[in-house]
Amino acid sequence: MRHHSTVFPLALCLWLTTLAPMAAAAAQAKDMAGPDTPPDAAVREYIDLFGYREMLELGVRQQLAAVVELVRQTRPELQPGVLERLRTELEGDVRVESERGVAEMVPVFQRRLSRQDVEYLIGVGRDPRMRRIVALQPQIATDLEGIGERLNEAVTARAGQRIQERLRQLRQGREL
Repeated sequence: MRHHSTVFPLALCLWLTTLAPMAAAAAQAKDMAGPDTPPDAAVREYIDLFGYREMLELGVRQQLAAVVELVRQTRPELQPGVLERLRTELEGDVRVESERGVAEMVPVFQRRLSRQDVEYLIGVGRDPRMRRIVALQPQIATDLEGIGERLNEAVTARAGQRIQERLRQLRQGREL
């Protein structure tokens, strides 16, 4: 079960309040970069080749669609053109925030991958077969989303039952 309408605004606020400290940390990390640290441009190419930006944007677009749908449901008096305009404005925000997200990703990859790692991955990412696979990732992620939701629901249901059983045992004075 999805709760995009409440989670997204909170997550967005938290993300926006952390941009300044993260930018400062990224600048500090760049100052401490060694000779084996991949350059920003190479990491950005890797990010683009492997579809990290697109996956980031896919998640944000799904959240925004849920927000717009919530507005549509709770404000039926709004004209359809208003929501379409809102959707267009939000799409512009996605592109701006996506670039910020990529900027935040760069130091993460620089901490984890060497210059040689990134060079190798760029070579793999340029292969036409890999380009095809990367292009399919958003569709695959969407297809797999239901599996994750069902897994979450199953584990949560079992956890709830197990917790209730343990609480009942405690009330009866039995040791767990």
